Amino acid sequence: MDDSLHVRVTDDETISIDGRLVAGNAELVDALRSALRDNPNVALVIEPVKPEYYTGVAKVIYASQRAGVPVENLRYATGAA
Repeated sequence: MDDSLHVRVTDDETISIDGRLVAGNAELVDALRSALRDNPNVALVIEPVKPEYYTGVAKVIYASQRAGVPVENLRYATGAA
C-alpha cells in the first residue's frame, strides 16, 4: 500500500486527490477520512501548481485537520508540474 496521498491544488477552487477531482470542502474531508481509514499512517502531500494558490492550500490543510490527519503527516511539495 502506498504511504502517501497526493493532493494537487490546480487553483484556489480546483483540488484533486490522486488524480480524482473533489468538489467542495465536504467531499475533500470525506476523501481524506476514507484515506485515513485505509491507512492511518498515510502522509498527505500537498502539491500546488503555483505557490500563490494560498486559498486552495489552506482548504486542504483545514480539511486535513477536520478529517484527523496528524500534523506530522503533512507534506508540502514545491515545483509540481
